[in-house]
Amino acid sequence: MRVNYRASFLKDMKAIPRGMLRDELISALQDLQDASNIEELLTYETVKELDGFSRYYRLRVEKYRLGFRHEVDGSLTLLHFKNRSEIYSKFP
Repeated sequence: MRVNYRASFLKDMKAIPRGMLRDELISALQDLQDASNIEELLTYETVKELDGFSRYYRLRVEKYRLGFRHEVDGSLTLLHFKNRSEIYSKFP
């Protein structure tokens, strides 16, 4: 799948401390790129569709959440990566 990055996501990513969390995020990003469609992503235990919002999803990485949108053309747009206590005030 094609993955697009919003400036807000890149800003959030720069704030992540180096180490295991960053490595897990990179692995999760690779999983997003390797998936052939959104249905395949939904088979992953860490990916869920947000209630009440079509096309918006979250991916769990430890205590953090990666918020993304599934676009009409089939690509993904990564919007935010924040602690679970912060993300839902900014996403979607």
